[in-house]
Amino acid sequence: MLISVLLWKPLRAIQRNSIAPKKDNSSDIIGLKFRLEREISTTAPGVTRYSGIEWQVVIDLASEQQSIAAGTSVVVVSVDAGTFWVDVVG
Repeated sequence: MLISVLLWKPLRAIQRNSIAPKKDNSSDIIGLKFRLEREISTTAPGVTRYSGIEWQVVIDLASEQQSIAAGTSVVVVSVDAGTFWVDVVG
């Protein structure tokens, strides 16, 4: 119990300062192309169903796009837990 009390603050500080895990760029889903059913933007992600799972669709941070219109072909450039990071095909 005493060790828990003594180590709580240092461990908590380490946890707060930890870097978020990087997105998975090794998945076989990378490169998947599909058309958006609805418009998405940097502030309003969308959703799509793939392999029986509903995935959140987010514009990749490296993209120059602020929004992508419905019907636009996109490509998955990275995958995170339950999230497709996409950019416009082309």
